[in-house]
Amino acid sequence: MLRREVRLRKEYLYRKAQEDRLRSIEEKKEKLKSALDENRLIPTEVRKEALQLQKLLEFDDEGGEGVSSHIDDEYKWAGVEDPKIMVTTSRDPSSRLKMFAKEVKLMFPGAQRMNRGNHEVKSLVHACKANSVTDLIIVHETRGQPDGLVVCHLPFGPTAYFTLYNVVMRHDVPDIGTMSEAFPHLIFHNFTSRLGRRVSNILKYLFPVPKEDSRRVITFANQDDFISFRHHTYKKTDHKNVELTEVGPRFEMKLYMIKLGTLENESTADVEWRHHAYTRTAKKKKFLRNRPCDRKVAGSIPSAAMMELSLSKTQGLPTALDNSQDPHGPSQSRCAPPLQDAARGGGAGAAALPLSSSSARRVKSSSPPARRPLTSRSSADTCSSDQTFALDIQKLQRRFLELQRSLHPDNFTLKSSAEQGYSEKQSALVNKAFRTLQKPITRAAYMLQLHGIELEEGTDATADSSFLLEVMEINEKLAESRSREEADAIGQAVRETLKVLTEQMNTSLNKGNLQSAKELLARMKYFTNLEEKVKEKLTENL
Repeated sequence: MLRREVRLRKEYLYRKAQEDRLRSIEEKKEKLKSALDENRLIPTEVRKEALQLQKLLEFDDEGGEGVSSHIDDEYKWAGVEDPKIMVTTSRDPSSRLKMFAKEVKLMFPGAQRMNRGNHEVKSLVHACKANSVTDLIIVHETRGQPDGLVVCHLPFGPTAYFTLYNVVMRHDVPDIGTMSEAFPHLIFHNFTSRLGRRVSNILKYLFPVPKEDSRRVITFANQDDFISFRHHTYKKTDHKNVELTEVGPRFEMKLYMIKLGTLENESTADVEWRHHAYTRTAKKKKFLRNRPCDRKVAGSIPSAAMMELSLSKTQGLPTALDNSQDPHGPSQSRCAPPLQDAARGGGAGAAALPLSSSSARRVKSSSPPARRPLTSRSSADTCSSDQTFALDIQKLQRRFLELQRSLHPDNFTLKSSAEQGYSEKQSALVNKAFRTLQKPITRAAYMLQLHGIELEEGTDATADSSFLLEVMEINEKLAESRSREEADAIGQAVRETLKVLTEQMNTSLNKGNLQSAKELLARMKYFTNLEEKVKEKLTENL
């Protein structure tokens, strides 16, 4: 039995080490991808491995990002079998800690409470493993006040250590009544970081799957890394109102440490995460939630003066794109320049990846100077394209990559600050021009804007009643669809309609019928929204 436990423990640690290695590779790939997408300098920690990471990125499928987690092994029976919880206390507990342990036992359906006595932790863990206990919970105290909670998942871990604050027990509230033992519904709020999801998994797998008609609710709400525990029952007073009753106990928890082992090998187990309270940024950084990022609100199509670029013909870049039919559907290219050119050296593409300081100096010294952006060229001129609606998207992407490689910041590190600023502005203009010309709906809106025609947001003036009824019927069919096949069929019909509208838009713009093009643009917006709704529907668990 001991040999088997040692072998299984070694297998678990090996899987965890593999996960850490794969996660580090995944993080480096994300850094490289974001740097290439945003045309920034490649981070120094990934420059040496950039070529290999680029090859790995080429084989990544959309939606397949991430690393399979060891949680699949730790909680493989979660939701299939109800957890079996054992609750105990530290040695020589006070009467108040014993009362708190009783209340903790009632919090978890099917849990059992054991008097600690003089049992050592090692014997407790072995006894729990022998009786198929899934989690061991130990509560601690200081001078009669509960202040610690340890959750040890068996048989291999993890073990989470929490500090308790502001504990209010049911025994402190007179005439509180009995506690429901129904399986509770769980609410987890503001656990958005990777560590936050890890903590929410540790806590939620302590509870069995509830029934839909359960009237018991347990809430774990994170605010500034303090987890507020609240316990309620509810009942409907009428068809509109719900009455909440707090049944206790209530307290705040703060995560201190997560170890990968169990309590009997606490001294040798690896530390997955530990709170360092005395570092300089400890009070500023929040660990259980992601920092809210400043998202730019997408506005209207930028004007031609904001999307212009002046590039010299002497830079050796191709000029014009051929006009051909535009197959409908936005392209999901990352627009990343191939790093193989950088490894071989030569040309503007060689400066995209400085493999060494000497090669970087050699390439950068021969890079062309950045030129000040002019205000007389449209986004079509920016990408060396004719001002027509029908474009070859693949050639547009190739042209975009060539421009981005020539304007990469690595090319101008040895240039003056003015040239560096011009290159950044030109790169931003190229990005805006490509985003505008990439999709038919934004390209059509921009071409109408060049002729002084703009479609106001939310207007239905150009749509007749029969068209609006058609859109409403499609929305209703999509909302009533219950299978992936039905949603796929609706999506195919929407894409076919968009393809027809795109061809009609091309015809109207070629003939100069701007009023008809404006009406078609309004219809394209409706069907583009429908296409997005179909994608959202397909991502749900139908």
